[in-house]
Order: sequence, then structure tokens, then C-alpha cells
Amino acid sequence: MAEHPEVLGGGTPIYKEVPVPPEPTPPVYIPIRNPLSLIPAYCFNIFLGVIGAHHAYLRRWAFSFFYVVTGGGFGVGWIVDLFRLNCLVDEANCKLLDPDYVTKKSCIDAYILWFPLGLFGQS
Repeated sequence: MAEHPEVLGGGTPIYKEVPVPPEPTPPVYIPIRNPLSLIPAYCFNIFLGVIGAHHAYLRRWAFSFFYVVTGGGFGVGWIVDLFRLNCLVDEANCKLLDPDYVTKKSCIDAYILWFPLGLFGQS
């Protein structure tokens, strides 16, 4: 009598049990905890911007202190921040997501630093 192909002489099966691989886990997305919004940032800037409340909201403590001491950068910084606030909120949210986030400097930073003292420079 012929033996079955899957069984050897002593009745031992010729296949080996292979463990089933685990199902892949879906990617984990880490949400930003309490992302900062533009609406409160603009409210702080419009109503309390001279004392740097919008910088405190964005956790920019050095700028907040500077605004308290100088009255919003003598009023100039407060007005400039009305136009920069969107970028400042984006940068603050990036820092919340990744604490090691390094801010890239742009030309707008140079223009803002140039503006108050550049008016009195050489022509």
C-alpha cells in the first residue's frame, strides 16, 4: 500500500507549523496638544499687544518681557506683529509638535531688525 505524500513512514507529517505573522499596526499620529490659534493671538495683539500679551500666549517669554519694558517696542513692534502673527503662530505650533524644532531665519527678520535703527543710518 502506498503511503500518503504528506506522511513519512512512521506517520510523521512532513510539514512544519509556521507561526502566523502579526498584522501590521497602523501608523500612530501624535496630535499637537492644544494647538495655538490665530483668533486668540490677534485678540491679545489688538487689545494687549503693547504689553506683549500675544508673545506670552505664543510662549515667547523674552519678547513678552521686551514688550512690557519698551511698550511694544515703542509701538513699532506691536504694529509689525499684526502682519507677522500668522507666521509666529505657525512657528509656535511647530515648537509644540517638536521641541527640538530649529527656527529658520528669513529676510523678514532682518527687515524688522533694520527698521527702527535703519531709519537713522546712512543714506
